[in-house]
Amino acid sequence: MVAAIIGFFLYIQKRAYSYSDVGMSYQTVAIEKQYWRCVTATMAHISLLHLLFNVSSLWSMSGAEFYEYGTAKYFLYTVLLLLLSIPIEMFIYWVLIYKARKEEFLRVVSVGYSGIVFGWMTIIACDRPSSRCDR
Repeated sequence: MVAAIIGFFLYIQKRAYSYSDVGMSYQTVAIEKQYWRCVTATMAHISLLHLLFNVSSLWSMSGAEFYEYGTAKYFLYTVLLLLLSIPIEMFIYWVLIYKARKEEFLRVVSVGYSGIVFGWMTIIACDRPSSRCDR
């Protein structure tokens, strides 16, 4: 996954794409129905610092893939995190836009793999014997 994220970053840099070109917002996904943005936004990193934070965090958890879960389960959990994080994000935007009357969130653009990384941090933390997630 690290190689794919870095490769996509290099592609974006070469094409000089911006947040609005590859990112997702409530406007582009829920209203304009540009669902492809859910994948590009998750994989996209516009700044080198954002890329380095996400890749280093993901790399530090690579043992989960090989030793604790296995490649197939790691892939399944990653896909589930991707599929669940986007509707949750869209729901939060919906609440902010329509219930809290904060229309500026209609066009807030998000990019990055942080949602997946934080999801993995939570899974790993809850699976530890000393975890308090299930208490």
